[in-house]
Amino acid sequence: MRKVIFAKTIMLAITSTLLFSQPGIAAEKVQAEGDVNAVQKESQPLSQKEKMVNINKASSKELVKKLDGIGESKANAIVAYRSSNGDFKKIDDLLKVKGIGKTTLEKNRHLISL
Repeated sequence: MRKVIFAKTIMLAITSTLLFSQPGIAAEKVQAEGDVNAVQKESQPLSQKEKMVNINKASSKELVKKLDGIGESKANAIVAYRSSNGDFKKIDDLLKVKGIGKTTLEKNRHLISL
């Protein structure tokens, strides 16, 4: 009789463990899939509009992030020029900023808006 009770207790313990552990595994799987979806969303290519940067409104950090060949010093120069001289009237006005040459302007022209 004791062997039967012991066996039933063991079976109950095993069954309970399996039943109660499954939701946790499912929750972890959902969480992991959520993390994968977040990474996929972050790594999706930006649309052309999202790549664009308004040189009359962008911060130096945004200029660095979105423009090729523009580091902190050039981005700060753009912001300083804009502060001293007002908004850029045309994209070619960037050539008036020290450190911005024709090559840099041309490789970024398609990303710049006013």
